[in-house]
Amino acid sequence: MVCPHYIHVLCKFLEIIGYLNEFRFKRNWLNLLKKIYFIWFHCIHTTALISQLISTCTRSIRYVPEFLSRLLESFALYLFYLECLFILFQFKQLQGLMKFIENSFSTADECVLKRCNQRARKMATTFLILLAVGLSGSFLETYFPLSQKEMDLIRYVYKRKYPERRFQTNFWIPFVDDSEFWCYEIIIHFELYWTITTLLMAVTSVCYIPMFANYIEGQYIILGKYIEKIGHIHRDKKGHRIFYTNIIKKKVMYVGADNELRHRFKFKSMQEIEDIYQQNYCRQIIQFHQMIIRFQEQLFKLYRPYMMMKVVMNNVMFALCMYQVSTNPTDTSHTRFYKLVTELVGVVVQFYYFCYCSERLDDCNAQLRRSFSKVAWYSCSPHIRRSLIMLLRRVRGSNHMKLLLNFVVIGNGYFLTVVKFSYTFVNYMRLKSK
Repeated sequence: MVCPHYIHVLCKFLEIIGYLNEFRFKRNWLNLLKKIYFIWFHCIHTTALISQLISTCTRSIRYVPEFLSRLLESFALYLFYLECLFILFQFKQLQGLMKFIENSFSTADECVLKRCNQRARKMATTFLILLAVGLSGSFLETYFPLSQKEMDLIRYVYKRKYPERRFQTNFWIPFVDDSEFWCYEIIIHFELYWTITTLLMAVTSVCYIPMFANYIEGQYIILGKYIEKIGHIHRDKKGHRIFYTNIIKKKVMYVGADNELRHRFKFKSMQEIEDIYQQNYCRQIIQFHQMIIRFQEQLFKLYRPYMMMKVVMNNVMFALCMYQVSTNPTDTSHTRFYKLVTELVGVVVQFYYFCYCSERLDDCNAQLRRSFSKVAWYSCSPHIRRSLIMLLRRVRGSNHMKLLLNFVVIGNGYFLTVVKFSYTFVNYMRLKSK
């Protein structure tokens, strides 16, 4: 049985917008068109990102609140694009991990698998709605009327002839006034397309690692249920006694009804058969746990070079959002304040959920430790007890996502550190402005 998962849906998002070029049609001319669109997509988005950053650094810098707002946009856009770029460059390895989930993860408990899929589906839907609401602030801001003071400010910052013509984000176009009618129409239609592609890239960026963590957690839950059965007599739902031959795929042999079992242990007593089986069962549990650990290590080893950049950029975005919302809220229009609040909520929720997923991975070890309390230690042989003690020592350690040689531990504690840093940054900027 193949273990189902929803991670491929995120890759499908990138295929739809043209970020990935992995799917192949049967007709060559369709593949050629898809490749051309793939190249065009990356050329136009790279150019737009560079243009947006130049506009932020050369024009928005004339007014500090506007500069910080556009700098936040730049960080968010680059974060989403670069994380998807990581998926593009490492797609073969990530595809191997997805195939490993399908072929090697345990399918023994269908309820756990169903719960993991439901959580993954809700995760993608929730962040799609949340990020869409966040982007709607920039969209709505361009259509609401401006006060004369704001129009004068835009005219000064961006040197526009028609400051009432605003954009969701600003691009630097040399020797052209972007408020001219023809240029304005081109940019405003491009930004509609830009918003849709950015939304799908953002959902992929936010959900990719949490989805992997979600399915890893499901495997720990299944493993914990198997650990609870150590030392006990194993039976199926109908009460028939069974021996597990493969706990990952839930393959069993029925005691007393299987010819292979009777032939293999022809001259052994039932107690000797039970001892041999319990040792084999314990070995399967250790192999199952090692399989999960190896998968985690492969995933984090692949992702770690990018994770540091993701964490740092989220720290900066968090601080910028808090500063914008807490500084002079009475001087901003209602639509702009709505935009700032939705941006803050989006940044806080997605970064907190990232830290929360790391905490859930650490809780998996706590769940395994609780499972040992239900083990029938008194009926286990000394060899099995030694093996269980070694396994128990392994799960006593931390299972968080870590950076910088384990110096930075992602979790709730780190999230609070980021909040404190952001609060310090806000206070520093306030004191500096006085």
